[in-house]
Amino acid sequence: MLARIPKSQRFFLGDRMQNILTDTLELFIEAYYISGEMKKEKLRQANIHLEKLRQFNRLCFEMGFYSSLKFQELSRRIDEIGRMNGGWLKSLS
Repeated sequence: MLARIPKSQRFFLGDRMQNILTDTLELFIEAYYISGEMKKEKLRQANIHLEKLRQFNRLCFEMGFYSSLKFQELSRRIDEIGRMNGGWLKSLS
């Protein structure tokens, strides 16, 4: 994903997207090991991170950094993670 972003934007967009992905993974790991309301809060934070990632993905596509097929594939994967997170949240209610 980063290789397709021009060097001039790689630090801002590419690095930011990579950091969001890493932060989201950390939130999922933390949520796995805690319980109660703290778990729900971590999962809600992960939802916010996923929404940020959706917006950065859309921005990269609109700026022409990758094709519509790549955009669709990344969108599909982000949405799948979001559905899984939503199911996890719903199971806690």
